[in-house]
Amino acid sequence: MAKKIMDRSGVEYEEINIDKNPDYIPFLKDKGIASAPVIFYGNDEDFIVGFQPEKIKKLAKVMVTKQ
Repeated sequence: MAKKIMDRSGVEYEEINIDKNPDYIPFLKDKGIASAPVIFYGNDEDFIVGFQPEKIKKLAKVMVTKQ
């Protein structure tokens, strides 16, 4: 669902699927993240954890204006 919001908004993003790329899991755990999806923006310290449609929509609007 998070991808659908990003796609509909026209936001460019890179998807990292932890089922297909488990090497990424320690990075997430080091940040205290234990659930998905995780949307990183800005840098590795700015992120949204879990499906939070309103936050994702708000971020998408900002990201589209920056592209």
